[in-house]
Amino acid sequence: SPRNLMYGVPQGSILGQLLFTLFIAPLQDVNSSYNLHSLFSADDFQLYISVKPLTPSVALDLLSDCISAVLNWNTLNKLQTNLRKTDVVHLTSRSRNVCYAA
Repeated sequence: SPRNLMYGVPQGSILGQLLFTLFIAPLQDVNSSYNLHSLFSADDFQLYISVKPLTPSVALDLLSDCISAVLNWNTLNKLQTNLRKTDVVHLTSRSRNVCYAA
């Protein structure tokens, strides 16, 4: 049945996936402005940053700033963020290369 939407994408519509992709496309610009790598899938995305072992705080500050910008973008665009499903993962290898993912 017809519905009036003020924002967002109608769930379950034939064009829903395409419209949602177009709707969140500017979010990639937010991530790119912080020079972070990202991976989008459905309604989920991941941020990646490589960290130099001697300056991890610089990378963590950058990651934190980007996460704040993403949360702000979501709020401005009427998207909800489930903070209980938001994690930061610290990966390291034997060669001591460090990578953080959010």
